[in-house]
Amino acid sequence: MNSDIHWFLERINKLGLWFRMLIAAIIGSILPKRGVLLVGEENFPNVKLIFLELKRRNIPVEMYNVDKDDDVFKIIKAKVVVHTHFHFKFKPLGQKWIYIDHGCPFKATGNLERKPTSLKKLADIYQARLMNYHICESPLTQIIIAYEYGLPINKVKITGRPYVDYLLGNSVMDEVTKKELMKKLGLKDCENVILYVPTWRKSSGILEKVVKSFVSQVCEVEDLGNTCFIVKLHRNIPKEFFSLEGFPHIFLIWDKDLKSYGLSIYDLMMVSNVLITDYSSLALQWWVLDRPLLHYVPDLEEYTSQVGFALEPLESWLGGPIVREGNLLLAIEKVLKQDIWKEKRKILREIYYSFIDTNNTKRIVDIIEGIL
Repeated sequence: MNSDIHWFLERINKLGLWFRMLIAAIIGSILPKRGVLLVGEENFPNVKLIFLELKRRNIPVEMYNVDKDDDVFKIIKAKVVVHTHFHFKFKPLGQKWIYIDHGCPFKATGNLERKPTSLKKLADIYQARLMNYHICESPLTQIIIAYEYGLPINKVKITGRPYVDYLLGNSVMDEVTKKELMKKLGLKDCENVILYVPTWRKSSGILEKVVKSFVSQVCEVEDLGNTCFIVKLHRNIPKEFFSLEGFPHIFLIWDKDLKSYGLSIYDLMMVSNVLITDYSSLALQWWVLDRPLLHYVPDLEEYTSQVGFALEPLESWLGGPIVREGNLLLAIEKVLKQDIWKEKRKILREIYYSFIDTNNTKRIVDIIEGIL
C-alpha cells in the first residue's frame, strides 16, 4: 500500500482522539495554567531525567505516557508542555511547547526529504511549528532542524539532550550491575555483546528483507568466540515475522520487553561492546560512548534515492565502516580486534555535540523554569 495512503488511513482511525484533543485545547485556552506536562515514553531518558530534575526543583509536573495514556485533558492546565513525540495536534492559547525528539536523524526529514510533498511531511512541519522551542545538540543540528521545519534559528536551542547525561552517567558500568541487567534482559553472560538496531524503511517488507539478510550471516559465529547478538527491531515489525529458535547466541528484543522491565534502548547500548546499525540516529548517539560500530547497509542506493540524508556525503559522517551484502562476520571480527575509527569518531563527536557532559537535562529545565 502506498505509504501516504497507509498514513492517512491510520489517522482516520484516530479522529475520535483528535476531536477530544481539539476540545481539550479549547478548554485549556480559557483556564489558568501552572506547572509542566511531559508527553512521551516514561522509560526513556529524555522524559525520565527531565521529570526527576523538575521534581528536584519542586516544579509541579505530570506525565502523559503516549503508549497507554488517553486522558488528553491532562494538557489543559499545564503552562509548559514538553513533547518527545508529535502527539498533540492542537495547542491551547497561552501555553508554551518544547520539543525534544530522540535525536537529529541521519535521514532527510521535512524540507530535506527527497519526496517534494506528502501528507506526513506537511503534518510534521505543522506540528513542528506549533513548538515554541526545539532542543538540539550543536550549531550543526540547530541549522538542520531549523531548515527541516522552516523555523527561525532562535527557536532551536542548543542545550544537548538528556540521553547524553544518561549514557555518560552509566557508561562505566560495574560488572555486577552489567550482569544483573543482562540477566534481566534474558541474555547469557557473553564476553562480546553486539547490538543490532536497524532503522525504519518506507515499508515493513524492505526492513524485513534487510533483517533476514543480517540474521542469515550471524547465525553461525563460532569464529568470534564468546559473542552474542541482541537484535532490537522497530516496533512496526510484527513479532511473528521470523523465528530465532535454534540460535542461542541471538536474542530478539522488542519494545514491549524493554518497557515491561522499565528499560529503554539506552540500557541495551550500555551493555553492548559494538553497535551495528544503518542510517539510524542511534549511530550518532553511540558516539557518546565512543565504542566501535558498523553500518550494515545492503539497500544503500535504494535508501539514498528514496529518502536521502540530512548529513551528506554520508560516508564523511560515519564513525565506522560500511558493510554491504556479505563479509559481515569478517567486519565484526576486525572491529573487535582493533578500533581504527576511534580518532574519526572523536572529530565527528566534537562537531556534532557542543556538550559532552552531564548537565544537558539541567540546561533544558533552566529554559522551562525561565518560562514558568
